[in-house]
Amino acid sequence: MLFDASAIINLLVAKGGAGLDIARGNDILDLTVYEAGNALWKLSVLQHKISSSEADSLLGALLRVGLDRMNVVRVSELDHAAISSLARTERVSYYDASYVRAAIERKCDLVTDDLRLSRMASKLVTVKGSTDLLSPL
Repeated sequence: MLFDASAIINLLVAKGGAGLDIARGNDILDLTVYEAGNALWKLSVLQHKISSSEADSLLGALLRVGLDRMNVVRVSELDHAAISSLARTERVSYYDASYVRAAIERKCDLVTDDLRLSRMASKLVTVKGSTDLLSPL
């Protein structure tokens, strides 16, 4: 399975660092860390849903624990022409198209909590949400 930033963030917020156990041995893109960091900043600074220290702690867990437990796929190794074409055709961001293309190339399911991405990606790959994977840890 390939986890996008929305799924990783929701697992982190729901279960803390233990949420990353669900993703153990699966894939993320190298850009996922940047997207996750941005999402945590947004949750903290703009939406006031978590504190700055919680955001820092969750990002630290992702950097310390998550990256050791997951396979990091480099976007530079993907078919950029296919990503660009998918982004244009489906009118999604290059980021989102990168996740879908990586799932296609790696022949794996995409785990996302982004509804728009989920709808588009489900035409091309099997899609799951993070809640589909949650069980009592």
